[in-house]
Amino acid sequence: MSQAIQYNSSVAMIRHPRFLQRAADLTPALQRLRQTPQAIVEAVAEPER
Repeated sequence: MSQAIQYNSSVAMIRHPRFLQRAADLTPALQRLRQTPQAIVEAVAEPER
């Protein structure tokens, strides 16, 4: 890891054990919420008047 990343407080927070545990706890719930598309949506331009 470079020194710039080591001293960056926001990167240090991401590696914090509590954050990593929370992410691990949420992963199964987020995967259950993921839905597959039910239909193909097509974008059609409206005709000019």
